[in-house]
Amino acid sequence: MKQNTPITLKFLAEKLKMSVSTVSKALNNYPTINEYTKKRVQEMAKELHFTPNKSAINLKERKSRIIGVILPNLLDHFFYEEHLRG
Repeated sequence: MKQNTPITLKFLAEKLKMSVSTVSKALNNYPTINEYTKKRVQEMAKELHFTPNKSAINLKERKSRIIGVILPNLLDHFFYEEHLRG
């Protein structure tokens, strides 16, 4: 695999000959996954420098933890002058 290509759950699952679901559960320390499987998955993930995809996690959880801020155009002289007087 290329160095710049991110390691995915699917890639880990194929490499370990497991399902994506099992790999995900092992990485998240689910109690239904046995310790041997957890250890194999976590060792492989560490060896390949796996990092979870934040965007994918946010989509799954339906939360982004991002706050958007809308600012008026600060180049508008009227607003800028009113702001300085205020």
